[in-house]
Parts: sequence; structure tokens; C-alpha cells
Amino acid sequence: MERMKEKKLYWSSSRFKNKKYVLVLVALACFSSFLFGFLFRQDHGSAKDVYYKAVESIAEMKASDPSRGDSYGTAVFLNDSGLLVTNVHVVMYQKDGQMKAYRKLQIRLPVEESYRDVSLLKYNEELDIAVIRLDNKDFKIKEIKIGNPGKIEYGDKVFSVG
Repeated sequence: MERMKEKKLYWSSSRFKNKKYVLVLVALACFSSFLFGFLFRQDHGSAKDVYYKAVESIAEMKASDPSRGDSYGTAVFLNDSGLLVTNVHVVMYQKDGQMKAYRKLQIRLPVEESYRDVSLLKYNEELDIAVIRLDNKDFKIKEIKIGNPGKIEYGDKVFSVG
């Protein structure tokens, strides 16, 4: 597996200083949630129920650059300290054979009109995963609840949210 590239990473929590921990966290989020969601067995409700349980953990992602315009996608809160996961293709673009980050990265919560600035922390082009951080956290963050893929059985309903 390709090592994740870093962009001036300064972790305040000692557990996030361990690069393996972050890689495992991202891989777990990717594998067990199909990038942006969580898994529910059939008895956990309808798609509408799943949406309403997850909506506070999902943000609209906007990446902007004067030379490229805007790119949109979604991001999901991994924890209550403001770490989110999104796709590399949302926050970066290819120019002259090289990947470049959009100059301005922002998120917007479903109940907000304005955007909040975020910073790109790490990314893995091969996995199409990027970890970003909310720069100013002035609200209570609801992290996504990730299901256990070991409990999935053939025929179970699976929902991907984001």
C-alpha cells in the first residue's frame, strides 16, 4: 500500500502523531463505510431512517481554484475533533501530469448557508481518500457511526451515505 503523502501535518493529539494509526483509521473508514457511509442490517430501518441518522455527520465539500473553478463532493466527520474524510478527486486536480490541491477548501453543513474553511492533512491518490480538518470548530460535531462489515450477510440491505 502506498504511504500517505503529508502536507504540513501538526497533530495536537498524541494518538494522531502515529502515522500508522491515521492510515488504519482512514482504511477502516473506507472499507467499513464504503467511503462515505455506514452499513445497516435489514432490521435498522429504511433508507430515509439511515439518512436522518447520518445527516448531521455529513458536510458538502467545496474546493475552489481561480484557474480550475469549483469542485463539489461530500465529506464525513470521523470524530468530534473536526477530522473528516473525503475523496482526493474532490480536493485535488491533475495539471501537467501532477496532482495539485485546490487553493481553497471549504465545507458546509446541511443546516448552514455559508461555508467553513478546512485544511488538507493527508491524501492517498491510489485509494482516492483525503483526510481534512475543520479549521474553526464552534459547534458540536456528530461523528459518523461506522458499521461492522463482519456482521454483514448475503441479502442484507447496505446503505452508502454521503
